Amino acid sequence: MLAGFLPAGDNIQEGLSRARTVKQVQAAAGDAMAHMARIAGRDEDEARKKAGKTLPHNRILRDGTHVPIGRPRDKKTRDEHWSTKKKEYTLNTVLATSCRGVIIGRSPSEPGSHHDKGILNRNTADYGLLSKIMAGKSGAMTVWEYVDKGFRGIAKNHPGSRVRMPAYKPRGGELSKTRKAENKAINRVRIKIEHSNARLKVFGAMKGRHHGKSERLGKSLNVITGLVNLHLLTDSPDPANSHRKGKRPGPKTSRNIYK
Repeated sequence: MLAGFLPAGDNIQEGLSRARTVKQVQAAAGDAMAHMARIAGRDEDEARKKAGKTLPHNRILRDGTHVPIGRPRDKKTRDEHWSTKKKEYTLNTVLATSCRGVIIGRSPSEPGSHHDKGILNRNTADYGLLSKIMAGKSGAMTVWEYVDKGFRGIAKNHPGSRVRMPAYKPRGGELSKTRKAENKAINRVRIKIEHSNARLKVFGAMKGRHHGKSERLGKSLNVITGLVNLHLLTDSPDPANSHRKGKRPGPKTSRNIYK
């Protein structure tokens, strides 16, 4: 019930899946903003006007996030859930956000040994017109996808979108100044989804060890993404910019915003 009431990523994705034109995509973003304003008790018309800035319809950021789990009993399950990257047993979920960090969709949680690109390929989300554009079946507008090196090869699966990925450092060599500048520009956009991952990890269900099936984690994620989006889109204090040693805290920061 709570997940259906909050602006969860699944709810925003469902609205975008019904969009067949550019105006309908923009209207879906406006409806999502109005829904969040209604929950927060704010002006819905003002929220609709800000939809283009807060939920840009042609920028999609993707990244995977791992949630640790307990040590499985049988060896086959242990091998499947062992994440070489995290050095522990995990469940991996691929998130999709706007360039403002608003979570607009997520994949089902899979064992930690599964790579981000493989999870994305097996769980293709329906974003309506955006999905057709990414598949190369429509040229209504340009869609940009910002990903990390874990999605190498995504351009073949999404021929219609313009994929922006940091360049690899050549073996035994160095990147040129131009390549470094390009990587810096890409990462300046990609940092928003890293901040969204940090906001999710504020909650104990994502930060601590998960006990139970992956479906149960998905239900928790529906509620958590809704809470994160609600705080993001109503200008609430941001836990991703909490006070850290040696860092200058930003405005409206708090450690205990979700407690």
